[in-house]
Amino acid sequence: RHNATTPDQTSPVHLTIGMAGALINETWMAQPEWSHIRYATFGFGKLYIHNETHLEFKTILLDPSVEDEEDRFMIIRDFE
Repeated sequence: RHNATTPDQTSPVHLTIGMAGALINETWMAQPEWSHIRYATFGFGKLYIHNETHLEFKTILLDPSVEDEEDRFMIIRDFE
């Protein structure tokens, strides 16, 4: 949670996604504990800026056979 109390306070947000450079049929290492989600398909990410307090990120997968079609999260900045 971002704990800014005024609009002039900032903090960085880092998002790392990787969907290129590896082969689809490549053998992967065991998934580390810190790795939340892995897909063996390609896709892309979209960042939506709804307004000055709400950002949304979505992962769009290009493989229609994957049941979990996307992953998403929102960052909400709350000025209390």
